[in-house]
Amino acid sequence: MFLTVTQFAEKRNVTGRYVRKLIQTGKITRKSWKMQGKQYRIDPVKAGKDLSENLDRIYNPVRPSDELEQFPDPDQTDRLEIQDQAADVACEGEEFFPGGYTHPWAIWAARYVGELFLLSPDRVTIERISKTEWRLRVDDIDDEDFEPCPWAVTMTFDFDPNLVDG
Repeated sequence: MFLTVTQFAEKRNVTGRYVRKLIQTGKITRKSWKMQGKQYRIDPVKAGKDLSENLDRIYNPVRPSDELEQFPDPDQTDRLEIQDQAADVACEGEEFFPGGYTHPWAIWAARYVGELFLLSPDRVTIERISKTEWRLRVDDIDDEDFEPCPWAVTMTFDFDPNLVDG
């Protein structure tokens, strides 16, 4: 769950201008925020840890119990939410028929992986095996038991210009 600068500032009882200054001076580190368009989106858990290491012990002490109530650990929930968003995009325009879905699995997976890469690029990795083989790895989470369930696809490309599908 990412917050806007205003939302994060309200949670910390400071101004949005002060939060932007913390970002620009590195008190809230790069690992704790991302850009969405021209707006900062802040991970409150990571930013809270940054501030506790950099400032809170002196200027704004927060009891650990308050911190946990204010910012629950969003890791698994956020990852599943991103997976659901990617799956929704992959299913757009798809209809179910008695014989199955209109999109073959390979096309659905390609759309899913493409959207997942846009939403969370660190969860998709591509490895070159040889000139014509690549392995795509996807770091998914099981939505029932919240355990990791990564999967991979090996793709082989034939660059023969004489090959024509009829």
